[in-house]
Amino acid sequence: LTSVLIFILGFLFGQSWDLGWQLPIGVTISVFIATLSLFITVHHYYAVRGHNEIQVKPQLIVDSLFNSTLKDGFQTYRVSIKNMGLGPALIDNYSLKLGGVEILNADAAFMEFVRLVNKIIPEKGQAEVIAMYLSKDEAIDKSSEQILFEVNIPTAGRSFIQGREIAKKLVKEICFSIQYGCHYG
Repeated sequence: LTSVLIFILGFLFGQSWDLGWQLPIGVTISVFIATLSLFITVHHYYAVRGHNEIQVKPQLIVDSLFNSTLKDGFQTYRVSIKNMGLGPALIDNYSLKLGGVEILNADAAFMEFVRLVNKIIPEKGQAEVIAMYLSKDEAIDKSSEQILFEVNIPTAGRSFIQGREIAKKLVKEICFSIQYGCHYG
């Protein structure tokens, strides 16, 4: 804004001298108004772009749930991410380690999560397992949820607290990082 005011004052001062241009005052004012409107338009463009970036910014939240009422006869542990922002989250990078093993694709994520669950729970092969892998350039829409891991463990006479202890063991073996952005970069 200061530079625009300096430009205006310099322009008016320069026009007050006779530089031999022989421009009538109406043409001088028209050039001045056109130049000023160009500066205002450029400033408005950047202000609107900044506002739009804020409007479409995603915000991913990790949600961890342990519940014994989702499925009858099972205790459920779930890790999911929710996009609580105003725009879609575009996945730039997703890194995952299960039990210290680095995972590079969806098949490996599922197989390693099954191995990990069978290693930790007493009822080997009885659990129902879901494991998802986020790919680069995948999008998570606003207000949506993506389940990353879910395991339904048979209760087998186990109390809620005992089931939660098993879930805590699983939590210690899961490590992931998500880098994401929005359409504006």
